[in-house]
Amino acid sequence: MADVSLISCAVGIIFFSAVCYLPTAPVAALSFNYTNFNSNNPSIEYEGNASFSVGYIDISLNEANGMGNSAGRVSYKQPVQLWEWDAATGEVASFTTTFSFNITPSDRNNRGDGMALFLGSYPSKLPDRAAGATVGATLLVVLLFTTATIIVRRRRIKKRREAEDEGECEHGY
Repeated sequence: MADVSLISCAVGIIFFSAVCYLPTAPVAALSFNYTNFNSNNPSIEYEGNASFSVGYIDISLNEANGMGNSAGRVSYKQPVQLWEWDAATGEVASFTTTFSFNITPSDRNNRGDGMALFLGSYPSKLPDRAAGATVGATLLVVLLFTTATIIVRRRRIKKRREAEDEGECEHGY
């Protein structure tokens, strides 16, 4: 009986060692870091009302008389592949991100609706009619940071640009 356990243990160790030393496919890492912004950075694309200011980016109009229906987008210009393209392996890629930002309205009574970090298909463009509370979002994975309490009615989207009101109130903070 002890011989069977010893053989099972040895086979297990050999199998585990073989799995640990399997060759892996090479991975091309992509890394970028922006601690400051400048107007001549070729890897950043500004759309809509987004613009460069000294050391930072305005993602909407920055005007004393209002920002009504303003939307802008800033994105990394090059495609970033987030999945394994080889259908044979079915491997899924991963990514890690960290960020920090300031939302600083010049006038607390005249502020924008918020900011969204997004993952989208490539190329992704700001919609023609993007404005205000949509924060320029279309069919994307979005992480939204809002600067105000927003009360909206929940709607069922039937097709693009058409929604049915379900009559329930949802609150966002």
